[in-house]
Amino acid sequence: MTSTSETRLSAYLEKHGLADDKETLFVTMADERYVLPIMQTVYKLKQTNPKNKVLILCMDAGCVAELERYGQMGYYGSIGENVAKVKFETIGDLLNIGRDFVMFDGDVFVNSADSILSHMLPLSQEWDWQIQRDNMVIDSNINIGWMWIRPTVASKFFWSAAYRRWQDTKIWDQDVVRILLQEVESGGIADHPKLTVPRLSNEAFMNWMWYGSSPSSPAGVQRYDDLIGQASIVHLTCLEHALKRYFAKNYGLWQDFEGYYSKPPALLTVNFDSGDLASLTSQMDLALTLAEATDRILVFPEFLTWQYNASSLAKSSPVHELFHIPTIEHKIVEARYLANREKLHLSPIPSTTAVPDALSLAGYITALAKVPRSSVAHLEYLKTGLADAKKQTKICTLVYRDKWCLGHCGAAKSLEEL
Repeated sequence: MTSTSETRLSAYLEKHGLADDKETLFVTMADERYVLPIMQTVYKLKQTNPKNKVLILCMDAGCVAELERYGQMGYYGSIGENVAKVKFETIGDLLNIGRDFVMFDGDVFVNSADSILSHMLPLSQEWDWQIQRDNMVIDSNINIGWMWIRPTVASKFFWSAAYRRWQDTKIWDQDVVRILLQEVESGGIADHPKLTVPRLSNEAFMNWMWYGSSPSSPAGVQRYDDLIGQASIVHLTCLEHALKRYFAKNYGLWQDFEGYYSKPPALLTVNFDSGDLASLTSQMDLALTLAEATDRILVFPEFLTWQYNASSLAKSSPVHELFHIPTIEHKIVEARYLANREKLHLSPIPSTTAVPDALSLAGYITALAKVPRSSVAHLEYLKTGLADAKKQTKICTLVYRDKWCLGHCGAAKSLEEL
């Protein structure tokens, strides 16, 4: 398979010493939204093996700007192209020059403390490519968001056929690969060379969507902690982009890239009272208003206790299920930010409780201003209903899209609609 991009990509690989490199190449594709999550994987791969190299294929101009901001190389010849087309052509190009490579999606986070390749079958064994499962038990359901491909005759034959089929059908690239792989493995394509495609274990190569999309209780959080603790990678499938980033941070998959943990901003923590949704929204609005007014970042709570009204039973819910993360993402850090710092053996940040002389916006701001910037400012109580608190939050329950995928509704809802 020869693509129109092969000459340009080959020239890029040659220029940057990637064409003849004996180390396994890591390859991914990104638009602007995915660059920062991908940089977490780049950081982790370099941390576990400084020789690891990552080829990032930019799909839009925003990706180029973001990579330049982070001083990261990227290939720009794919901008504006169809994602599936670029994926199939890149696989073909790399196989044609004899490279083995790992292709991964931008929502994959590496979690192993050592080389990720050591958690897969070694090159010394016979296989053509290894791939993540897309189902807990059915081998035919595979996920092309994480696969290690080597340049064998069978691999070249398969991926050339997959590209031709995609050109003919234009169906989802993962379905093209899944259906063709079923046909090959069942003997339905007589002239196809013997193909060996081991499936990676669900436990080590975790596909988020198959474990339930959102932990809805402290027990559920512990379950996810346990699952992630044994995972080599975590693929945050079927989550809205802002939730992918928030979950990656809260569950310890985010890295200390650009000093995210080692160079903390001035922080604000708040003791939120239980109450109805109107009360919680008022408290969150005030907390974010105070954080903004004092140039601090709010440490998001993990759970809040609330009730629909005075006659309903109280329940505890993860805060990301109540408030629309995309609208406030830049104003908060994850609930476990301080605990995640400790896991990295960083020095604890002292905390100082701010006590306002008056329960007014000015009173809170004055009290917070007295707390050193190097200390976490803590408020034990927030008065609800302050008229001068800025409206900052949307109440927005999580919804399932396409049966599995989890996202926020994306628009404000009145309390009566919830």
